Amino acid sequence: MGRTTQRQDLKEERRREILEAALHVFAKRGFDKATVDEVAERAGISKGAIYLYYKNKDALFFSLFEQKMDEAREPITEAMRSATSLPDLVRRVVTAQLEFLQSNQEFFRIFSSEQARFDLDFQSDFRRLLRRRFNAYISELGKAIGRFVGPGEKTLSRDLALSLIGMMNTHTTDWIINHRSEPLTAKIDLIVSLFLHGVETFAAEDRALSA
Repeated sequence: MGRTTQRQDLKEERRREILEAALHVFAKRGFDKATVDEVAERAGISKGAIYLYYKNKDALFFSLFEQKMDEAREPITEAMRSATSLPDLVRRVVTAQLEFLQSNQEFFRIFSSEQARFDLDFQSDFRRLLRRRFNAYISELGKAIGRFVGPGEKTLSRDLALSLIGMMNTHTTDWIINHRSEPLTAKIDLIVSLFLHGVETFAAEDRALSA
């Protein structure tokens, strides 16, 4: 049993090393130009060894994306769990998501610019993964919002979750594809205020501060 566990640990460590190397190579060369040979060289292993874990370059990216989604889930889940009010929940979730995306901007810029180049089979698998992750996120955030808007407001809670996620994703997409110089986290206050108070209230507050 001990030897089996040790082998499993070694495999997981090797997977992490390969994914770290892939992220570096993809960021430096772009997904389309990067090669498995370059990833192997960066990881300090043979090309054949990589194929023991990943069948091709697309599979490498797929696993890298799943890893990033798993990493993002922990701080966001903690934000949901520890919130004490709806405003507190919104600020915690927005902060957790935008901070994570900002700290991993290298990867998400690659994802944004290169996803159209993936082959059709990979795109199909990737869409299923995105749909599963997206629906799970909506469900979890909707339940968290439901703690504060009432258990009988399930549809409203889901709609609010969709709205908040949409606001965050739209600002993130703009930040990534237009290479905005300001940090993504600079949008936290705006998103929180707009979500909680609406455009009219936010505009009134802005006018009052400018007076």
